[in-house]
This record gives sequence, structure tokens and C-alpha cells, in this order.
Amino acid sequence: MGAASAAAGCAEPARAPAPVPAAPVALPCTLHADVGLVHGYRMALRDTLRHHADRGGDALAELFAERPGEMGDVLGLATRRDPVRADTIVTCPDAAFLLGDGLITDVVVGLATAVESDGDERDPGADALRSVVLRGAYADWSHGWRIHVTPPRDVFAGMRPWWTRAEVWLSIARRWATIDVTMVATVEGDRLVLASPPLEAAVQDAGAPLHQGFRLVEASVDGRAADVALGTGGYLVIGSLTPGVVQVRLRYEGALPLVGDNRVEARLLDLARWLPSVPYAPPARVVVDVHHPRGDEVVASLPVVGEAVGADGWRTTRLAGVTDRDPALVLVDAAPRGRVWDDGRGARIELAATPAVSLEACAPVLERITRALAPLGPVGRVRVVGLPAVYGRHGRRADDTVVVLRSVLVDACQPGGAEGAGAEARRRHVEAVALLAHELAHGWFGRRVRAADDEAAAWWEAASEYVSTWALDDVAAAEVRRGWLDDYAEVAHRDLFALAQRIPTSGKLRDALSYAKGALLLAALEAKLGRERVAAVLRQFVAATDGRIASWLDLVTATQVVAGSDAARWLHRWVTAIGAPELGVRDVAVERDGAGGRVRFAVVQGGLEAGAAPFEATVDVALQAGDRVVSAARIPLSAIRTDVVLELPRGVTRIVVDPWSRLPRFGIAEADVPGALAGR
Repeated sequence: MGAASAAAGCAEPARAPAPVPAAPVALPCTLHADVGLVHGYRMALRDTLRHHADRGGDALAELFAERPGEMGDVLGLATRRDPVRADTIVTCPDAAFLLGDGLITDVVVGLATAVESDGDERDPGADALRSVVLRGAYADWSHGWRIHVTPPRDVFAGMRPWWTRAEVWLSIARRWATIDVTMVATVEGDRLVLASPPLEAAVQDAGAPLHQGFRLVEASVDGRAADVALGTGGYLVIGSLTPGVVQVRLRYEGALPLVGDNRVEARLLDLARWLPSVPYAPPARVVVDVHHPRGDEVVASLPVVGEAVGADGWRTTRLAGVTDRDPALVLVDAAPRGRVWDDGRGARIELAATPAVSLEACAPVLERITRALAPLGPVGRVRVVGLPAVYGRHGRRADDTVVVLRSVLVDACQPGGAEGAGAEARRRHVEAVALLAHELAHGWFGRRVRAADDEAAAWWEAASEYVSTWALDDVAAAEVRRGWLDDYAEVAHRDLFALAQRIPTSGKLRDALSYAKGALLLAALEAKLGRERVAAVLRQFVAATDGRIASWLDLVTATQVVAGSDAARWLHRWVTAIGAPELGVRDVAVERDGAGGRVRFAVVQGGLEAGAAPFEATVDVALQAGDRVVSAARIPLSAIRTDVVLELPRGVTRIVVDPWSRLPRFGIAEADVPGALAGR
């Protein structure tokens, strides 16, 4: 079959993006159906929230279905010096909508309005987060009010997409996108709820031709105008449906924001969160036709199944595959050139970049990473593409494609990590190796085991970040973990959530909970069980949840199977507890005993809510002479204060708790040994 016939209709002249944007869809606040019913339920919920708030935080907390750990007040969010308040707030007066037997609404807990800042300049110790908006909270009214901070996954079970077709027009020179989406789905009720692209993304380059933003301009169901609303939580809600099979068509159009250094170079367009989808839906068939100027190239996570060039010089690239997520879709100004590395043990990695990177230089790093991840299994077939700019962080993975900054490949493969290289070059090398290992680990965590973004911390990011250090030596791995501690310490004052708590978090807080605190917790599990048993836990986790959406509690279950009840209880306590301990060293004293001596001190846990149980952990305590570790001991912590007595070698000047950074914590957990007696 020829390329033109493989991509049906591709030989026809492609339609370029419109010179002016179409008028956006005028989204109402509610669907046409059930306006009075929704409004009535929302008012009833508001009265219920206010009634319970008047009775205090504990009474209000009883309304919430998810209560991991011990919460002294509502979700740990309302400060004790402020009155607890709760309300429903929405962008439009009646934007709440019904889903199944429940009401989707935004709920604010704490003060009357949501305030997120870096604190009060007049009071640096003031709480940075005094209240929170629970966007898209699900209030179940069928059996008395119960509120889930995010909708339960099963309420979407009656909505299933069967296939999605997207026609995409992209041009780097125009910095513009037009996207036609057709989705065929079955619905059991009268509405379809989609996680949809942002309706407007500001153009960040002042030289861009238009500043109208990227938005929804058409919406229809089975050929007629759709009854559509932008629901709370950012959901696009399509109502007035007849149960059965429906065909939904949406068009998005507008200028795209430029990414990173590309704001100046204008060398690529990177679509992110661009394809509407049903939350938590299983993988489905996706076909994408990308129409683009002949000089631009498509980099995508879906396989290319056909190409054709139209008479107007535009080219159409057809992509097709089965996926449950946004396919990666990047338009670049030059085709990445690549070669394949195969270790003969189940890892086949294609490296592609513009300009190309040396496969010979990269082979030792790929060998090291794949061997380090081997306890999880073979890496499989993966394409790693280096681009001049990447949306968001330095890299991301979709299906079997990893997109990273080209500079990451250069730093990983060049001899910057060799002995004799400068400190900065070594640092970049370590970070690049860890990033590649992290993205490859997503083959297990996020791909084989699917992810749902409805917990405070992303377990798949934590697991991938943790195992990425397996590819590093002990010194480099400890440095990376110290970076996790620093990242967590920056936002520890805002950590009011359990890792497994079903609550929406974002920005720096979510990153700190996922990449830092979550990864440190797995490092602490390794310190407790050993790496081989943690690897066995992760293998059990993947085997037990392969192909389905998992959670932190599935990881606890896998720990139970492999390591027993004690380890599982320990992990469960950590993933359901709010915050982390602030460790400190107190009351240091030296005792002489003949020719030797001992040092007495206490390790204390601070930063806990009144009445909260202390955390359990076994930590390393090092006695150091400057930066050199002279001796170390493992100390179990299970109380607010743990008294410790250690033999005191000669020359010791400092006590350091958790010197190799294997525990979620914050605070200065170290102290000087009295100099006049140290080591005598």
C-alpha cells in the first residue's frame, strides 16, 4: 500500500490554519438539563458545610470520605488560630454539575477565599497556605452527604471511548494550531465528561502574530450543536445525550505558547495536554493526521503509518496506535537523526537528535542504566529523542517515546562524569544519567502500570525517581538524595497532605511530594529492607497491577506480599500520615571513661501536629571529623525523643543524623560535639 493510500485523503490539498481565529464557543455555566436540580443540591451542600463548620473542624471532617492518618481538623488545612470555614465556590454561579449519583463542585476549606503565597513579609513564620480550593470535589448526596476531594474513579465507568480521530494543522512559522477531534464513545447516562485541553493558553512571545489564545471554537454531538459546559475542576461536560453510542466532534484553534529557548529560536512547536480524553478510561485506538509544511518534521509517540504530500506543499503524517494518554506530538524544523543500541538482553533503544549524538559515546551510559534497572526487568523497545526545547521539565515519556533536551543526551554521553572533569560537568553528567534512567523507568511505572492523577503525590514519579539512583555510584546517589531533601525542605511548611490522600496538588508542592518526599520514602524502605527486597516489592507491584491504574496503597499491598506485615504497616503509616518529621539533635554531652569516651545526645522529632503520633524510622547516625565519617550506627526512632549513647572515636567533632539522606524529613539534624572534650 502506498503512502497516499495509507493515509486516506492525504493527497488532497491540506487546509492551512485560518488567518484569523474563529469565535470561541460561548460556554454557559450549566448544561441545559437539570439546572434547577443541580442548583438545589449545591445550595443544600452549602448549608451542610456551613452547619458542620459551625460545630468545628472535627465535625466538618466527618463529611469527607478520605481521611488517611489522623486529621485534627478539616484535611489538616485550617489553622488552629483561625475559625474553620468551608463553602462551595465556582467560576459561574451554577457551574456545578451532576455525575452519577453525585455533585461535582469546587469546595474551599480554611478561610473564605483561597490564598497561596510565599508568606506574609511582616510575619515570615506565617502559614503560606491558609486555605485550599478542592477543585472538582465530588459530593455524594445519595446516602447523605459524603465528599470526596476528587471524584472516585468508578463514577466514570459508564463512559468509554472506543476510538479518537484527530486532524491537526501545525506550522512553526505561524505558531498556530487547528485541531479537529472526533471521539466515538458509549455513555450509560445523559452526559460525557472529558479532561480537556486548556481553553486558553497565553502566547508568551510578543512577536507571535495573534494573542487570542488556544480555545474551543466548535462542539457537536451526532451532527448537532452540543449542550456543553465548562464544569468545575476544569472538566468539559457534554450533556443532553441519549444512552448508547455517541459521536462527539470538537475543534480547538489558536496561537500556541512557545517553549523554553524556542521562544527565541522558534525551532519547534510542542503540544502538551492537547487531546480530550475520558478520565481513567482504558487504552483506546487513536489516529492522528498531522498536516504541516513540508520543511517541518513530526516527532510523536504514536507509530507513523503513512505520509503524503499535497499539491500545496503541505505534508500529512498519519499516526496510529492504542493509548490511554496524550500522545507526544512535537513539530521540529529538522528531522532527528538516530541509531539503535541493542544490548541483546531485551533493551533496544533508538537515540535520535538534531544534530545527531554519538551512539558510541552513549553506549556505556545506556549499558549502565539498563543493567541498573535489570532487577525490574528488560527495558524493552524505546525511542529517545533529543530536542532543543521541551515542554515543562527536562524530559517526559509517552508510550514508548522519551523526549528530552538534546543537552541532556550530550551531558550523559560526554566524558563530563569522568575523573578529572570539572565539578559542574560532573554534576550535569549525574543529573543527565538520572533523568534518562527516570524516563526509562516509566516503562514500568506509568506505562505498564497506569497512572491516575488523583492523589496528593504521584507514585509513578516517586518510583521512577527512586530507581533512577540505581544507575549512579553511592556518592552521586547520595548527592541526588540530598537534592530531594532540599527540594522538600523548601515546601515542607506547606506539606499538609498525606502522599496517598486523594486531593489535588500542583506546582512546587506536587513536585516536592512526588519527586522528593515520595522518592525519599522509597529510599527509607530500602534502608529498612535492602535494595534486593525493594526491587522484589516493585516487581510484585508491577505484576499485580499490570495494565490497570494503581495507587500508593497497591505499593503497600506489594510490600505486604514480599516483606510481611511489619514492613507493610510501616509503609502504610508513612503514605497515610501528613507531613514528615523535623529532626533535631539536642542535649549533646561527652563522658570520659578511662582512655575512651562516650557521647550522649537525643534525636527529637518536631513539627508534628498536637497529639500526632511520632514517625517510625531507622536512621543512620554518623560521627564525623569535619566532612569525614569516622563511625556510624543505625538508630530506631519511634518516639518524640530518642536518647542515644555512642562510643566516641578520637577526633570526632560533629553528630549528623541521616547523613546519606534516606528519610523524608526536614530540619538541621546535626550538632557539634563539645570541642574541649571531643575525642580525648
